[in-house]
Amino acid sequence: MGGGRSSGPIGGADFEEEESVATPAANSNSPRGGGMPAVPARYLLPGLGGMVEEEIDIEKELEKINEGAFVSVKYTHPQLGKIVYEGTLQEKFGGASAHQSYIQLSSCSRYGSKGQLKEQEASKRLMTAFVDAIKVAQPRAEVPAGSGERSRSRSRNRR
Repeated sequence: MGGGRSSGPIGGADFEEEESVATPAANSNSPRGGGMPAVPARYLLPGLGGMVEEEIDIEKELEKINEGAFVSVKYTHPQLGKIVYEGTLQEKFGGASAHQSYIQLSSCSRYGSKGQLKEQEASKRLMTAFVDAIKVAQPRAEVPAGSGERSRSRSRNRR
């Protein structure tokens, strides 16, 4: 009993024979062999197929939009989640991948998931990899300066 891989039914040689017998009968696309039916790629990695198509759609949409147009961008920020940026498309840069590609917006506003204005910036650069949708839009009506923030926080007014 040398304890080697090829001795006995538990050893590696017998197992390899068993696999090689089952493999020719199995579909070549099956990762396990043994006669398992082939699984379409869309079921192996759910969501990835759609993401690739979305990236292509974003690139096509960007090609249609001219620089200087006012756009609305649905964006998934790694830390902030799903948000909307609106501003004037200042620059489009297409790199080797979606992670190297970006768009730059000027006079940019960031809106939360409920549509409330969160932040305004002079310029914002967004990675194309995180853009979910982009479209030409009309600027939103500005909220009067006195409304909004003060009425929300009542604890500051109490003493």
